[in-house]
Amino acid sequence: MIAYLAMRFFVYLFGLLPEKPFYGLVNFVTFVLRDLIKYRKKVILSNLNRCFPEKSEAEINKIAYDFYRNLSTILLESLRAYSMGSKDVLPRIDGKDHPIVEEVKRNMQTTIFAGAHYANWEWMGLFSGKLVPDHASVAFYRPLSNKRIDNWLKKCRVESEVELASVFETTKTFNRHRNIPTCYMMIADQNPSNRKTAVWCDFFGQKTAWLHGIEKNARFYNIPVYFYIIRRVRDGHYKMILEPVTLNPREEEPGMIITKYAACLEKAIREEPSQWLWSHKRFKMQYIPEQV
Repeated sequence: MIAYLAMRFFVYLFGLLPEKPFYGLVNFVTFVLRDLIKYRKKVILSNLNRCFPEKSEAEINKIAYDFYRNLSTILLESLRAYSMGSKDVLPRIDGKDHPIVEEVKRNMQTTIFAGAHYANWEWMGLFSGKLVPDHASVAFYRPLSNKRIDNWLKKCRVESEVELASVFETTKTFNRHRNIPTCYMMIADQNPSNRKTAVWCDFFGQKTAWLHGIEKNARFYNIPVYFYIIRRVRDGHYKMILEPVTLNPREEEPGMIITKYAACLEKAIREEPSQWLWSHKRFKMQYIPEQV
């Protein structure tokens, strides 16, 4: 109950703050995480050194320094979004008239948008229902242990016309929408827990394990897959990036859909490295050929 009330309070508070004080608060949270707590500093630097062995120590530290500002922005903007509404957030995202979006609208095409923990992925998931009108919109998520917060977050999606679906009910959700034009928002760049179902491919020059859900469902239901992220261009303003991963998933070799997705993500990260979520152990599962 306390956690639920605290969250509602901060959502309300952040909704009242004008732009300048709000991002001043972001700067303060950045200082706390980066300079006082040093939140997951070893994990962040380890990930960066593994992915950018060619960069100097000064360059690595600069990316890590900027990452903490990105992390603080994500935390506070995600809470603020629940008090803003789609009419306030959508004008802050450029690229909503992307040719791919227009094609999906025109063809009434069911599509998987494969996202990542990059910049403010929460804003994209929260208001994706407004992106393609006349389509159902489903965002998969891992239910929270706090049921009050979990139920409240799902209610907030009503305004944005997005259905929050549990990752534990993925097959049921796809079957329920089988005959309905639907946009599925899925994220693959999480550390899989099951070695047997993980998809392995090269990522920043090393074998890396990926969740298999995007590839499995794209192939089974024959749904085109597009890579998407929103990249921060300045405080509170983003640009949507969309790229095709596969238009004919059943024609792809096993593992190739995730391999193409990973290539799109690596390209995006190399362009703006500080906006990916470096604070998670991305290479926790080790590649053992005989177990693949």
